[in-house]
Amino acid sequence: MTCPTCSQQWCYFCGKKAEDCDMTLNSTSTGTIFAHNVNWHKNPSRCPMYFTQIADHDERWPDSDEECLFVFHRRRSLFLLRKAYEQLGEERFSELNAHFHIIDTSGFTMDEIKDEDLTQIVYKEIDTNDSDNDSDNDSDNDE
Repeated sequence: MTCPTCSQQWCYFCGKKAEDCDMTLNSTSTGTIFAHNVNWHKNPSRCPMYFTQIADHDERWPDSDEECLFVFHRRRSLFLLRKAYEQLGEERFSELNAHFHIIDTSGFTMDEIKDEDLTQIVYKEIDTNDSDNDSDNDSDNDE
């Protein structure tokens, strides 16, 4: 993604600025944000270019763009709410909800915020020796 105002490139999936993303050095994508997508299914520090690719590697994900976007935003929203809950503590979080109704109107329950599995991608067994192989010959290269 590129911000239309400041031209900053960033990864929609992990939210990192391009310069903070893990990128391959052994690819025709080197020097571009696309180097962050190379072998994403083998390297948890990388991200898929398209949400629909995740279903090929993680059966919890749907295979339509719209459903994938819903799953992603649900987990991301819950992650951010959980982070706020953990930083503020239960008492302060409850006080904020009592005053501003942030949870009551969020569409999420406290149990979901506190306990739901928020793992974005469940990776199949990763061969760590192979994850350094960032060749462009991989079928999930995503360029």
